[in-house]
Amino acid sequence: MFDVWLGQGALKVIARSVMLAVPVAVTALVSSSAWAQPASSEHALDDQRRLSESVRGTDAAARAAMEQGLTAGPEVTWDQVRRNPDDPGLNAAWARTQIKRGDLLGASATLERILMRYPDAAEARLVLGLVLFRLDDTTTAKRELDATDPAQLTASQRAERDQVLALIEQRTKRLRQSISVALGSHFDSNRNSSTSSGMILINDLPFTLEGSAEKRADWGRVGVLGYDFDYDLGTDPRLSLFGGLNLLGDRQSTLKTYDTVAGGANAGMRYADGPVGAQIGAFWNSMAMTDDYYLSDYGLDGRFTYRLAPAWEAFTTLRLDRQVFHNISSDRVATDSSGVLFTSWVGGVWRPHEAHNVTMSLGYGHRNAAANYMSNDRWAARLGDTWLLGRGQFVSAIGEVGVAVYDQNNPTFSAQTRRDRDGRVTLTYGIPAGTVTELVGFDAPEEMRDVVFSVTGEYYRALSNLPNYTYANLRSQMLVSKRWEF
Repeated sequence: MFDVWLGQGALKVIARSVMLAVPVAVTALVSSSAWAQPASSEHALDDQRRLSESVRGTDAAARAAMEQGLTAGPEVTWDQVRRNPDDPGLNAAWARTQIKRGDLLGASATLERILMRYPDAAEARLVLGLVLFRLDDTTTAKRELDATDPAQLTASQRAERDQVLALIEQRTKRLRQSISVALGSHFDSNRNSSTSSGMILINDLPFTLEGSAEKRADWGRVGVLGYDFDYDLGTDPRLSLFGGLNLLGDRQSTLKTYDTVAGGANAGMRYADGPVGAQIGAFWNSMAMTDDYYLSDYGLDGRFTYRLAPAWEAFTTLRLDRQVFHNISSDRVATDSSGVLFTSWVGGVWRPHEAHNVTMSLGYGHRNAAANYMSNDRWAARLGDTWLLGRGQFVSAIGEVGVAVYDQNNPTFSAQTRRDRDGRVTLTYGIPAGTVTELVGFDAPEEMRDVVFSVTGEYYRALSNLPNYTYANLRSQMLVSKRWEF
């Protein structure tokens, strides 16, 4: 009897100890940010890649806006030209209007007609050179611009001519290189991706988040440095080699566990033959969080395009990643996310006119992770819209929605298998420093005129059948960027 009583007493002591230990362990979990890291590891690289791509997108939009601004001029109607068809200046202005509307071939025909009658019409020949440059006929464009007498042009027209000649010289180089730098800051309303309900499930039991696991806003400072090159092999159809290096640093004001340093490299080959384009390459990326080595990512990617019509282009992108995560102090289960990620997008680009670009695409991705509860399939749709506003200004908007279904439940949190829905809306406005100084009546130095100021606002919302992964974040970002080509 004594042995039985002793055995029962021992069991009671053990049970009581377990009952006391579980709440202590749970309290430690819900009062720290560690629980959220498995969700963050899925998006850690995507967040940094999205920031780097936004800098490249800003550079591309700013260059397109600058080139579009080269042909700016007063709006002219066809009725005005019809009433005075042989006026060289009026026809040149009409050609600029046609360019603005995206009718480059029509503008070329207008200018060639007037130059047959008035071969010394300097402005008409200047605008023809600009049109040919836009049509990517750089050889003929240079010949027309060289034949234009600068003495017959106004100061602004001479600046147009010189700028396009410089662009032609850069574009026709066998080896084209560029360096881009961006510096700025961002603010997140929910930097640690804390749940909207303020609760998480552990073993299907709800627990309230406490301490540093509660929703926290924070400021961050970011810097991006990139180098790119393209080497034309001189073949027909065109083949070129490309490559690049990039470095990104993101430092938080208070949430130091989200401090990030990332770097990478890529290289590959491009092919272009009339309406057909292809790009195939390899990449490698590395990331450290809180000064700990966190992620190595390498693989292959490709983009294939086909121009269906002057205003329409179809594309497909494919990407295969091998991601290797390493456990760190702020993410002790990061290795569960290691594995292979395949991503594909198919869509089209519509250019209703030269100042407007719309991109529509559908995507599918599959993650095969080390832990089945991190493996998933994701379907998404994306819509992008870019407007060139003149004088180098631009506005771009991107919206994306997605659905993800996971392969298995995470027994730590719930017996339910995770299913997520998410949406992201991003709006960016950019303006070159030269335009800003002109608006305030100040002439900026030449080397500062192409510095671009951009402001971005983004709203992200994630919904899940598990409260652990339901959250929202509002981000604002300001960047100053500059690109050098040589």
